[in-house]
Order: sequence, then C-alpha cells, then structure tokens
Amino acid sequence: CQSLGADTTLITVMGKDEISSWSKRSAEDYGVKLKAQLVEGRQTTLKQRYLSGSQVLLRVSHLSQNLLDEDQEKLIVEQFRKICDKLDVLIFSDFSYGVLSPWVVANISKIASEKGILVSADSQSSSQMGDLSKYCNLNLITATEHEARVELKDYSSGVAVIAEKLRLSLKSESVFLKMGPDGILISSQESNGKIIETEKIDALNKMPVDNSGAGDSMLAVASMALACDATIQEAALLGSLVAAIQVGRLGNVPIEVDSVSKIIHS
Repeated sequence: CQSLGADTTLITVMGKDEISSWSKRSAEDYGVKLKAQLVEGRQTTLKQRYLSGSQVLLRVSHLSQNLLDEDQEKLIVEQFRKICDKLDVLIFSDFSYGVLSPWVVANISKIASEKGILVSADSQSSSQMGDLSKYCNLNLITATEHEARVELKDYSSGVAVIAEKLRLSLKSESVFLKMGPDGILISSQESNGKIIETEKIDALNKMPVDNSGAGDSMLAVASMALACDATIQEAALLGSLVAAIQVGRLGNVPIEVDSVSKIIHS
C-alpha cells in the first residue's frame, strides 16, 4: 500500500527479539508507520525459505499461535481507535496466528463502520486453520477456493456457487474467490442490493516465478481501488494485474506505482 502511494500504518504484535528489531528497520525503510505491541515471551513471526535458483526446496516457519490476553487485545483496538479518523481503508491481513481474535475483529470493525471506513479482509488457511466467519458485513473478502470450502464445509459445489454462498454467508458486499493459475471469480452486489452476475478474470501471468505475496498484493490494491470509487470489476482487474507483477519475480517485494502504470499504458 505504501509503495503504491497510500499513507500506511501497520498495527501488529511482535516479540522482544532480533527479528522484531529488523522488522522495525524494514518498516521505516518502506515508509510504513509501525505500531507494534511487544509481547514478552512471544516470538516474532519469521518465515524462511530455502531455494535452489527459483525453486523452493523447503519452508520453515518460526511463530506463535497463542491468543493475546485481554489487555493486549484492548491495546490493539485502542491503537486503531487513535488513528481511525485519518483512514479511508482498513485491511485485515489475518495469518491466523492468534492476533486477530473474533473480539478484536468485531470491535475494530464496529469502529470502522461508524467512521465510514471501507473494510476488507483475508484470513489464511494453509498450514494453519483460519476463520472467515469473523469477517461479516465487510466490503470485500478475498479467499482461496480451499479457504471458502473449509468455511462453508462444502467440497462438492461448483466454484461459482461457492463464491456466491461465501458472500451470502459472510454478508459481504463482494468476494474474490482466488483459484491460483485459473484466476479469480467475482461475486458481488450493488449498493441497492442488486446481485451482479458472477464474473471470472483469468490469471494474467501464465509463467509465474514465485507466488509469494500475490494474494496480499491483490487484497491491498483492490481495497485501495474500491476506496477510490472503482467498480468491483475495475478493482478486481487492478488486483489481478498487480498479482501478475508480483508472481513474475522472486521474493515478496513491494510493487511501485511506475511498474503498474507502465503495464497499463503499454
């Protein structure tokens, strides 16, 4: 978000360790305002990948999935409350590591709703178990097909049905169902409640190098686009474009505005 022109604040939780010190320096280098609560005894999340050329041989994650205590959760909500008057967009980037509990999500979402802030979310379920049910009545949900099926407990319906069922279940304005190399499905409704016909956008990069950060890029750009009054189709296309840029290179590196503009105008 920051590298694409948004004034960005990250609220998160870290341990008191070397990785948190590195993270603070990195956030400063990127220009991101970091509000990190340091929790005694908690390990700062570290994901390591071992590569041979561009081929990932092994992934090792060092992390804590412990829930925060009541005071720590209240601090997260208060950190958001202090900056909410300056915000246009709230993005829940939930890796399911114990920070975004249902209570935290509900209270931050309530504040955002009262302030008229656009809200989007992604709750990951890969090696961990996410919980999309926390994210109700939001503007945008992005979820993989696997995450949607786990949430709905539906492993047989077609993808278009899954996308629509997820949107209705979460009472979300829009859902992007991410299908990897098959692109995304858009399930949405207009502000007057009229259902928009389900649409598909094919993956724009047929030769991906590294999938790291693709979903995060799509979530960030689509959310920002919607806040700038883009249609859901425009937001999905921009999100798909930025995801295509991200998977075309090695490593999860922030995307610059010039990279996007160059492709759009080429």
